[in-house]
Amino acid sequence: RPQLHAAFWEVPEAELSGLWVPQGSYWHLATRQEELAATPRMWQALKDQAGRLDALLDGRRPDGSRSNRFMTVCHGDFKPANILFSHDGTRCAAYDFQYVGRSYGARDIAYLLCAAADDGTLDEPGAEEALLQHYHSHLMQQLELRGSTAVGVSGTGAGANQDSTRAAVGVAAADSPGEGYTMAVLRQHVDWALADFFRFMVGWGMWGATGWAERRVRDVLARGV
Repeated sequence: RPQLHAAFWEVPEAELSGLWVPQGSYWHLATRQEELAATPRMWQALKDQAGRLDALLDGRRPDGSRSNRFMTVCHGDFKPANILFSHDGTRCAAYDFQYVGRSYGARDIAYLLCAAADDGTLDEPGAEEALLQHYHSHLMQQLELRGSTAVGVSGTGAGANQDSTRAAVGVAAADSPGEGYTMAVLRQHVDWALADFFRFMVGWGMWGATGWAERRVRDVLARGV
């Protein structure tokens, strides 16, 4: 997975004009208004944040322009059914690129966690963090091979300061130079991406690691989007 994200890391949007969808997912808000309208009352707080989550994942600034900071190309439907594995299990490849588009790579990761893992696995202490660190380390290796400036700050500590993290990844400050794609930034992107996917599911139907996802999204909402 990191190879795709690294290959298109911060590629100018003008060079991605051939993509089928504007955002890399089949659930992005512009195409899911019926599901948004069907949001249960108990998830009104999530519905209220739908527009903001969509803007964050699209890199949209308050003035309507879009940042390219940390943006890449996402598969958009990265689930086990769309992954092929070699007989020995050491290699894999994705297919079905119908929903490929621009966004943060964390959009694929949050979706894969929800679609491929179960509640018990993800609720184990440190399990989610270990999976994110695995992705992050391989992404950093791929970016370093390509000479990306995203590599430069390791930031792997779980207790990274939330205020500085939000400043690093907030839409208004998305073009700030010198801030690498740290684990803290990845965690924030996963929070946004998971909440956005869950927004779709509550109006369409629940599947995957929904217990874990619900607990995570409630925590995201409690901390503030």
